[in-house]
Amino acid sequence: MDDKQQEFLERWERERETYRAWGEFVCQRIIGLLGEVLPEEGAGLFLRIPAKPRVKETPSMLQKAFLRKRYSNPYESVEDKVGVRFVVLLNEDVRTIGSVIEGATQYWTATKARDFEAEREENPSVFDYQSVHYVVRANPGLGVGHSTFIDDMPCEIQVRTLLQHAYSELTHDTIYKPTVSATPEMKRAAAKSMALIEATDDYFSQVVGVIKTAIGNAEYVERTLATVYQEITGKIVASTPLNKLLIDHYKPWAGADFDQQLQDWLKKKPYIAELLSGSELDIVFEIPAVLLVLFAISMTPDKAKENSPLADDELEPLYSILGLGFNSV
Repeated sequence: MDDKQQEFLERWERERETYRAWGEFVCQRIIGLLGEVLPEEGAGLFLRIPAKPRVKETPSMLQKAFLRKRYSNPYESVEDKVGVRFVVLLNEDVRTIGSVIEGATQYWTATKARDFEAEREENPSVFDYQSVHYVVRANPGLGVGHSTFIDDMPCEIQVRTLLQHAYSELTHDTIYKPTVSATPEMKRAAAKSMALIEATDDYFSQVVGVIKTAIGNAEYVERTLATVYQEITGKIVASTPLNKLLIDHYKPWAGADFDQQLQDWLKKKPYIAELLSGSELDIVFEIPAVLLVLFAISMTPDKAKENSPLADDELEPLYSILGLGFNSV
């Protein structure tokens, strides 16, 4: 080992634990910031694999600094002394984390070292290794507790989808960091796999979009029903499985302006509010979704009973309230 390598190694031994702490800091700050932009699900469900910092092994770092790259300033040039990987479900989730990383200017400066979407636009016919890589560098004077980080110290951040991560685990050490020569057949198989991953991600995004639209509609209906029910009864009720079941079945009767439709309908039938405000009601009257069931019966009494989650003997009183005969429609 020559003097330059020995100096590199001694400095690394002095600073290793500081880099480890820096990686922990970066990881926890990103998770915390994700929790702020994802208030409902939090980062715990958003991240598909637990994120934890990884300090580069000394032999690997020495080989990169002095053999593989031959940097003029080896120690400063190795930017992945510590790194952390975030694995999410979809490409749009990759962009969410990217926004968090780029926006955390109070902690670091961030540069995008690799962007697979930009590479795909530049070479649209090439299907290759995909991942977004950032390097964040500590702001001057930044620290935690009684410790101060080294100014401008780097941390590499990789952001991948779950499919990209699976592909990387399968191929990266052989195709992109070869311990054996990658054959044309291997490269072709890897490219076909990446093409399939891109197509699958597109399909997943379509499915998620449809699900979000459906969930959004159901949540809108549920909020409307809960608000109106509380206004007319004074009762604050929690959502229940039966409430959700009835909403899921009867939500086709709720239009885009259901809140206004419901208010207008109740004005025409004030006795419903009086009925629901009473005490000792049957259990079905104690959930906000009963408003939607009554609304559906009022609109289309014949269709409202088809495949209903409520049994005939549970539906019949609701028809009677509206002056309708259950068996005559």
